[in-house]
Amino acid sequence: MLETDGVCLNKIFSHSMVDIKRTISNDLLEIKDVLGIEAARKALENELRIVHSFYGIYVNYRHLSVLCDVMT
Repeated sequence: MLETDGVCLNKIFSHSMVDIKRTISNDLLEIKDVLGIEAARKALENELRIVHSFYGIYVNYRHLSVLCDVMT
């Protein structure tokens, strides 16, 4: 596990020991710049789901999807 303060996805992805498919970031703007808008949309959806589940709130996937589409 690699934990950083601040994010530089390009440097993290260039490290040979990093599994790119399991790398997580909450910096949506950098995700958009490095991986594209769809990856940023999915990251936003995941963050919203985590926040809602922390408070025990269930929101249907379709509603979150529409919200993320509008936000991105």
